[in-house]
Amino acid sequence: MKYLFGLAFVVLLSTVVMAQEEDEIGGDRPEEIQNIINNNQERFVFELTHDRALGDDAPDVTALSRGFNVYYMKNVPLGESKFSVAPGLGIANRQVYMDQVYTFTTADNVQLIDVTDQLDKTISKLNFTYAELPVELRYSSNPDKRGKSFKVATGFRAGYLLSSKFKYKGQVFDGTEGRFVGDAATARYTEKFKIKKLENLVNYRVAPSFRMGYGSVNVFGLYHLNDDFDSGRGPDMKGYSIGVSISSF
Repeated sequence: MKYLFGLAFVVLLSTVVMAQEEDEIGGDRPEEIQNIINNNQERFVFELTHDRALGDDAPDVTALSRGFNVYYMKNVPLGESKFSVAPGLGIANRQVYMDQVYTFTTADNVQLIDVTDQLDKTISKLNFTYAELPVELRYSSNPDKRGKSFKVATGFRAGYLLSSKFKYKGQVFDGTEGRFVGDAATARYTEKFKIKKLENLVNYRVAPSFRMGYGSVNVFGLYHLNDDFDSGRGPDMKGYSIGVSISSF
């Protein structure tokens, strides 16, 4: 996953540079060429997210909880106005880095258990990957020069859960009591494992979204309307994300 984030950073940086160069030379373009460029703007949207959770059983999320989304979106102008509609398709990768540990009990129930503060762990995270259909209503203060335009977009995202997993790396713990195996002061056993296809998950997410920014760079937020787990069979929690959004043009 760290290689994916590295690649995403390179793509985002290249996108911003290309957008700035397009604007600097765009003033003298023939009208036909400019129209082609306008009609193909903002096809790709890349997002670096900070993923969190709300609810009575929501985990204690770490400051570096992060994910990555990428969408292909078609910008459709609404006549000669400064508004447009943009439907799309994409992949969303949500990662919740937390202090708790995921466990599946014999009672067909999912729990996030607290562990001793002394537990030395490197990673404890939930990972969710969705195929998503986003749609946005957009406003651009300068539609002819999007790279030098103030933008606002509000929208809606509907996603289907493709995969899920829990990953842990750290000292061995007792999955029932949340304690060290052995003496807490001297135990230095470590383990690394993944649990795939987490139980009792809601297999979709529905989330309103909002973006605002200048040129290619925006800040955004989205909030899940549905819970992460089936009612009564898992933690009472739902997600939300904030982050930075980069459009390809």
